[in-house]
Amino acid sequence: MEELNDPSQEFIEGFNKGYVLREHKPELALSLSQTKFPDSQKDFQTGFLGGIEQKEAELRKVKSKGFSFGKLREQYKDELNLGDTAKGKEIDRE
Repeated sequence: MEELNDPSQEFIEGFNKGYVLREHKPELALSLSQTKFPDSQKDFQTGFLGGIEQKEAELRKVKSKGFSFGKLREQYKDELNLGDTAKGKEIDRE
């Protein structure tokens, strides 16, 4: 069985920076992801690209969940009485 090595400090730093940059400045993250890093920064580059990919995967997952639940709500709203919850109710303003 192959043993996994702990990631280098450069990899971790690159991952964190890629993740945060993709979250807050997606255009810049995309631009930098296409940049050629020096050979001395391969671990940083691998981590950076991994951080960007991780954030993109999380964003896709959130979008797909929202889309699925939205479609299900629409499909079953009559059965679940999810329409206008204020219909037929009066507000007592005393």
